[in-house]
Amino acid sequence: MDKKGFFGGGYVFWCFAAGILAVAGIALAAGRKEISLREEFYGKLLAEQTAAGGGQTENETAGGEETSALKEEETPDGDAAEATPAAGEETASREPQESENTQIRVLLMDSGYESYWHSQVTVQGNVPLTISGAFEETCPAGQPLKLSDRLGEGEQVTVTAAGEAEQEPRISVLSLERSQGTPAYEGSLTVTAGQEGFLICSQVDLETYLKYVVPSEMPSGYPAEALKAQAVCARTYAVRQMGEQRLAGYGADVDDSVSFQVYNNIGRQSATDEAVDATRGVIMTYGGEPIQAYFFSTSCGHTSTDEVWGGEGAPYLRSVEVSRRSAAPEALETWSVGSPLSSEAAFQSFLALPGEDAYEREDPWYRWQVTLPASLLQETANSVCPQVGVLTGLEVLERSGGGAARKLEVSGEQGTFLLEDEYSLREFLSPGDIPIACGDGSESTAMTILPSAYFVCEPIYQEGVFSAAALQGGGYGHGVGMSQNGARHLAEDGKDWQEILNVFYRDISLETQ
Repeated sequence: MDKKGFFGGGYVFWCFAAGILAVAGIALAAGRKEISLREEFYGKLLAEQTAAGGGQTENETAGGEETSALKEEETPDGDAAEATPAAGEETASREPQESENTQIRVLLMDSGYESYWHSQVTVQGNVPLTISGAFEETCPAGQPLKLSDRLGEGEQVTVTAAGEAEQEPRISVLSLERSQGTPAYEGSLTVTAGQEGFLICSQVDLETYLKYVVPSEMPSGYPAEALKAQAVCARTYAVRQMGEQRLAGYGADVDDSVSFQVYNNIGRQSATDEAVDATRGVIMTYGGEPIQAYFFSTSCGHTSTDEVWGGEGAPYLRSVEVSRRSAAPEALETWSVGSPLSSEAAFQSFLALPGEDAYEREDPWYRWQVTLPASLLQETANSVCPQVGVLTGLEVLERSGGGAARKLEVSGEQGTFLLEDEYSLREFLSPGDIPIACGDGSESTAMTILPSAYFVCEPIYQEGVFSAAALQGGGYGHGVGMSQNGARHLAEDGKDWQEILNVFYRDISLETQ
């Protein structure tokens, strides 16, 4: 898939300014030119390639509980598909097998979710550990083993938990921290030494993997049917990613961050285990292929298709009002493609009226507002296109059918530049330490990205000078696919997991692997 995302490698935006433009070492003549910014500026993976990206931004989950210290849809390493192969790993793509036998390979990020490379690796088992590869050894249960002291560059070992235990054999990575504390892994771990440090890859069967994903992506206290819907989304996404092999260069299928799906940030929970077991092997398909099962935290009352990232929307994604009226069977049967909120006037009216039967109207992120000073926006603009000069205003030029801003024009005294796709807009409008007022009266600070692209923007002027941008918005996440809080409310309203999925995805088949 193509890359995009705010200023990440391959992301293209438009800059209109007088004279010669020099951005990322590329000189461009005046006029409308494409400027592809340097890979390392932000290094984002493509928003449309991530499932969870909109669900957990910063320290939020669907229910506002802390599950990860991640930034939405972020990876530090740029284009993973172009990474150097890990020693001893196959890089060819592989076809998914039967769900119960499929092994998924998960690349573990460091404690800060900033890099795939670890400075050190120390493991410990609740049963004896078998080490094979660069050296052969058995490590007694409960005894730490610092593998990083034993491996030279290019060497690799596989760590397997052997023997019997009262609980499932697990390998703790003492050098790693997650929200739960020190994470422990089922299956095996492969540790590879490289120039930049050490790579850790967890290999585990798919169904077990999901039992560590679902509680990390959705609070285990949510209704059982919502958890089942989440399990099917997570399984579908994983199966699709295993076929795409985006991390083949690292000898992995996915990583454990929101760039793919959060894995083992929260340990297994009985409720989410049951949800995975109840839907064992079930995935969503369209035309016989696994769909891109996008999901996110909270809607503004309406979802969008993946048109928010440009191009035509996938045929199995709905742009639908998340309300009791729209979720009624007769409404779903008569659903048709449309763009009810693509005009500025229509979306402003929708945002101003919370909707009496909207499922999420009482949730904190259903509505929010924030005012961004021109000084903050100027600082960001100077990093992107300094030739634009002193900022004079912002304007949303295009919206998705569900209301998400798709194009934002940033105007300055010397020219303008255009940001395209919802994720790019949200990063440019990052509030930082400026409080965001939520609909329930609470505030959120230190956010590195705007909660969603479902906002209206009103420039504020003082004595004719642009001084701030007042944003009123709704929702949390990219707004594509299943709203996790919408799923929660649908389950509370008596919908089963199949009905929940059919609200957010259309013309899908539920197939068992």
